[in-house]
Amino acid sequence: MAMAPEIPLDIRDAMRDCILSVFWPKKKIIEFFESVGCPNEIVSAVNLETSRLSIIVETFSLLTARQDRGYDTFQVMLDRLSNWSYFDPYYFETIEKLDKAKAEQAINQTVAPQKPGEIEVFFVTFFSKKVTASFRFKNSAANWR
Repeated sequence: MAMAPEIPLDIRDAMRDCILSVFWPKKKIIEFFESVGCPNEIVSAVNLETSRLSIIVETFSLLTARQDRGYDTFQVMLDRLSNWSYFDPYYFETIEKLDKAKAEQAINQTVAPQKPGEIEVFFVTFFSKKVTASFRFKNSAANWR
């Protein structure tokens, strides 16, 4: 059986920082995990008595320990975070627990990865002209498109 693809650690770290920047109450973090399809057995296993960071780290650990490495769930999570636009005024303005500028910066750090083994759209300088070259690479040189 082939190994399931895994979301790279740097992208998971960016998602973690983004979640911490966008959600204040632990309950909202859990609701977010549920909304992106995180399995009930993982969500219910998380200890709400720990810190916000620990909730995220524990959830990510449980997802990556699965046979599918939580790949689909992480992909949905990454898509939602990279397109996030709601900043709850209560937490960002009224009680100022969260900082909108930091949240927006964290959102901009979440860049959706390509499918495993693919590279897309490069900007190449050729004879002092900027040329856009688009191609895909899939596991072997024979699969260039």
